[in-house]
Amino acid sequence: MGERLDQMDERDRATSARLDQMDERDRARDVRLEEMDQRNRGMMVLLEQMDERSRATIDAVFSVRDQLNRRIDDLRTELTARIDVLEMAVRDLSAQVKKNSEDIQKNTVAIGALEEQVTENTRELREIKTMLERKADQASMLALEKRVSVLEEKLGVKASN
Repeated sequence: MGERLDQMDERDRATSARLDQMDERDRARDVRLEEMDQRNRGMMVLLEQMDERSRATIDAVFSVRDQLNRRIDDLRTELTARIDVLEMAVRDLSAQVKKNSEDIQKNTVAIGALEEQVTENTRELREIKTMLERKADQASMLALEKRVSVLEEKLGVKASN
């Protein structure tokens, strides 16, 4: 029985040694787990910081987007007002061009009529000129006849008509 006890003691020491090794492995595992927990905590801190930065970036992007949208809306409003003014000006100018075209057409007709009147007046002036030239010849003739009559009377010659 002594031998058995020795064997049991041996087994007990071996078991204790194994348990001690397991304890050491557990402690080493616990140390590694603790290190991993610390790394995880550090990673969590980094992730939280990254999350905060991402949120700040997103907020900045949304802020810029909102500013751009307001600027675009302001420009749209301004440009719409300017376009409205230009459209009114184009309508007014179109109406003026149409009226001017009508007036030009009327003036063209009136000019044609005036050209006809000028042509008629030119023809009448030529006739009047011719008549005046004849009248001047007739007046010269009458003056000449009068002088001839005066001479005939002085000379005692009677004219034969």
